[in-house]
Amino acid sequence: METCWICGLKADSGEHKIKRSDLKLLIGDPTQQNPMHWFEGRDSRSVKVGSIKSKKLHFENKICSKCNNVRTQNADQAWQRLSEYINKHIDDIRVHGKVSLSDAYAGPNQEFKIDLQLFFVKLLGCYIIDVKVPVSLVPLAQSIIDREACPSVYLMFSLVASEFESVHISELRSFGFSGRVDYLVFQYSVGDLVVFVIYDPRRLERKILRKSFHPKKHTVIIDFQMKD
Repeated sequence: METCWICGLKADSGEHKIKRSDLKLLIGDPTQQNPMHWFEGRDSRSVKVGSIKSKKLHFENKICSKCNNVRTQNADQAWQRLSEYINKHIDDIRVHGKVSLSDAYAGPNQEFKIDLQLFFVKLLGCYIIDVKVPVSLVPLAQSIIDREACPSVYLMFSLVASEFESVHISELRSFGFSGRVDYLVFQYSVGDLVVFVIYDPRRLERKILRKSFHPKKHTVIIDFQMKD
């Protein structure tokens, strides 16, 4: 029986690689008659997808319904709120290079910061399982269960100038020495918005981490890296 990597219960719920609300925001509702093109794999091969519910848009391994629909609901809602806010104010963000979470969310900032990170912690854990990276998922799972910030996961936000409206999740890249994985990174892209999800438990890339977002930093400002 396949079990949920977060809590150990029966895994019966699929997790989207790209959040459903982001797909609808950029792509709308693809159909069999008017499918979207989904690019994946190292060779970026294109597959046609005729529904947002398609298994092609889900991680191969599942989690349980409780973790997906209840335990991480606040995390899903936090990212949806910020993603929609950024999309709505993207021209202003290009000018000022930053976003205040206080503008995007009227509730407690610290809870919002934690939930925002935990959305990507969930994606990272699902990705690690899918590609079988030898990394312990215990710290990631415990952070989700306790609804506490994960010490080893950082987010870097960037805006690019893309020619096409697209959504994309990049290959999960791993780095390390002597058979040990010390660093993981992947890109989560929604149109011109790119989030680099970084796993760095040993804080090897200190220069990058200084520019990144983490719930334990005493700020509600997200700084954006601009790319042409």
